[in-house]
Amino acid sequence: MKKEKGKSNEVISEYGFSVYRDYAAEIGRNGRARYLEFDYAQKFISNLNELLPGMGERVQNAYLDFSLPSDWSDIKAQIAGLGGISNVMMESPFGQGRPWGAEFMDTLYRQSHCCLPLDALYRDSISGVAVDCRKPSVVTNSIGILQSMIEMNERQMTLINLGSAYGYDVFQLFDAYPEISKRFVAVNVDIDINAVAKGSQIAKKHGFKNVQFVQGDMMKMHRKINGASLVWLIGMLCSFGHKLNVAMIKSAAKYAELGGAIIGACVTDRMVFKDLFTCFTLEEIIGWHLCYRTDQDVKILFEDSGLTWERSFSEGNEEIYCIGIGRVQ
Repeated sequence: MKKEKGKSNEVISEYGFSVYRDYAAEIGRNGRARYLEFDYAQKFISNLNELLPGMGERVQNAYLDFSLPSDWSDIKAQIAGLGGISNVMMESPFGQGRPWGAEFMDTLYRQSHCCLPLDALYRDSISGVAVDCRKPSVVTNSIGILQSMIEMNERQMTLINLGSAYGYDVFQLFDAYPEISKRFVAVNVDIDINAVAKGSQIAKKHGFKNVQFVQGDMMKMHRKINGASLVWLIGMLCSFGHKLNVAMIKSAAKYAELGGAIIGACVTDRMVFKDLFTCFTLEEIIGWHLCYRTDQDVKILFEDSGLTWERSFSEGNEEIYCIGIGRVQ
């Protein structure tokens, strides 16, 4: 499909299962057998048979058959009940299948409440390892930006973390780099009041004086908070298409000063090729919709949002994520 200049590839940007079907078709009708090549998939199905006799075989058949069985909704409801991550998502105050809220992010990143078969499947998968490595990679790649700002300015500066949850990434950064923690005030913005309350408690308990939490809609709070040298937009872009992502990045840019940097992470189509089983499980069992993009799509996304593209990096060797850096000009 030819991509028009300045436009995102909408095939890549559509919700995950349509992309999954396209890639599965390229792999071939028997492509779904790839699921069973992975040790963690075999372990998952074995666990299902132990907990729900016969369920493992039913799930395996459903995965391998393009026409899903009529009782698939019943099957996936039973499987979803075997995962702490899926339970948190289904009980989300923002609606079932919407991966927002501090408890969900805490469950995802810190593996709290995660001791069930579906959690083990996700935790040990390529994608599970990648999401665990994503925020540390963002912290590492932010250090150079922050240190250069310190060299150029004597004033106190601001780092804004949008969709912060409990702000563990900020705590990690400030704990490892005391000079940055002295020169920067970190403002964590989250719509979830529980995130603000718990994050504030953690900051107070551990003596992080320059860490603040603000409850509010990230699309609106720039009216009160702005002038940041760096804005993080991590874990916010993966579930939405090009148009809404552009709006979100434009909103993030309003928090920044001229020359300020925006760092945003997107899941790539490499996840579909490298971890097809998890893509299908997230979409069809947990109900977590993802938009898979190419690296070029991410660059176009930043440029369409009015930012000057600087570079991108990934979370690690598998490069499941493309994490972009753009500048406000």
